[in-house]
Amino acid sequence: MAHDGHASAEELAAIVQRERPEIHLSTVYRTLEAFARAGITTHVHLGHGRAIYHLTDSISHHGLCERCGAVVHLPLELFDEVHSRVREQFGFEVDAHHFALVGRCAACSTGPPDEAHPGHGPTSRT
Repeated sequence: MAHDGHASAEELAAIVQRERPEIHLSTVYRTLEAFARAGITTHVHLGHGRAIYHLTDSISHHGLCERCGAVVHLPLELFDEVHSRVREQFGFEVDAHHFALVGRCAACSTGPPDEAHPGHGPTSRT
C-alpha cells in the first residue's frame, strides 16, 4: 500500500489475501464501493482508468507526473477560484478531485524532454 494512505484495489486485495487468500478481488471492489456509499472512502483516477482509494478525511486534488508516475497532492483551496468561476459562469459544480491533473513533477520538468530521471519513480509528494 502506498505510504500516504492511497492504494489501488489490487494493492488492498494483495494485503487482505496474505491473511485470507480466499478473498477475491471482486469482494474488495464491492467493499470499497460500500465504503464509498457510506462516505468512508473515495477514489481518484490516475491516468487511463487506474484508480486509487483513500479515506474521505484526506481529500485533495492530485497531480500525476506523466513521465515518472509521481502523485503530487494539491490542496483543495488551490482551485477555489476555478470552482467559483465555473459555478458562476456555467452553473456547474466541479468535482475535480475525482480525476488527477496530468503534467510533470518538479524533478521531471527540469530534466531532458524525453528521459525520466534515474531513480525517480512513482512516489507520492505533498
